[in-house]
Amino acid sequence: MSDLESKIMRIIDESPSKVTFRSIKNRLDTPTIYGVRSIKKAVANLVSLGTLCYTFHFGQSFIERSLDQPVQLSPHVILKPFRCKLDRFDTGVVISIEKGVSFGCGDHPTTRMAVQLIDRCLHQPLWARSKKELKAIDIGTGSGILSLVAAKLGIGYGIGVDTDPCSVFEARENVRINQLNDRIQISSQSLNDIHQRFDFVLANLRTPTLINLCDPLNNKLNQNSVLVLSGMKAEETKSVSEPYKKKGFRVVEVREEKGWSAICLLRG
Repeated sequence: MSDLESKIMRIIDESPSKVTFRSIKNRLDTPTIYGVRSIKKAVANLVSLGTLCYTFHFGQSFIERSLDQPVQLSPHVILKPFRCKLDRFDTGVVISIEKGVSFGCGDHPTTRMAVQLIDRCLHQPLWARSKKELKAIDIGTGSGILSLVAAKLGIGYGIGVDTDPCSVFEARENVRINQLNDRIQISSQSLNDIHQRFDFVLANLRTPTLINLCDPLNNKLNQNSVLVLSGMKAEETKSVSEPYKKKGFRVVEVREEKGWSAICLLRG
């Protein structure tokens, strides 16, 4: 990837809103060095490689990352469409997703940040030594991607719960595709109906739901536990973390992308 192409990708990844060609041209540090023709050529090349794609909203075209090919979501996690071949990544676990209608196929910042935090947690010595014995729950599992990431990175058992029948169907299919039926259960049960204790909680949900989960979750967590919470706006981070701090958790990492936020909290 050329220097210009790398800058274009960085602009798209770091932008808080959807990106147009004009905004790419305007945000380049020194556009006079490249010229409009060079920028157009670089964008066209990234599109032809399948790295970028054009999307259309309300009559306006935008340039975004394409998810029709493998993409590295975190240092050790690669996401790919189920029928797509993988030929340009050397390391990392591979998550195959059958693209459906459920939220959480890797194209949203909240999903990416949650994956990055899970990856980081499970490569810390404290958890890496015992992750085969750990249990995780993914609340509002959607496509099942967070459960899949946790299992592929070594967590011994995970359960994904969702009240949407479509999400449950798609998540189960993705678990089957990734050959993880023996380690991941997808359930339509409510949290109150699950009588197990967990070490890891994964939840990519909106702020009111994340706050309301605090008390019910506390009754289902082991003393030493980790929360990866995503789906809140950046300015809502404090309001989400405060009730969990009262339960003995501390915030160990905060990530922000495109106005969204994800946090990792640790207890014990």
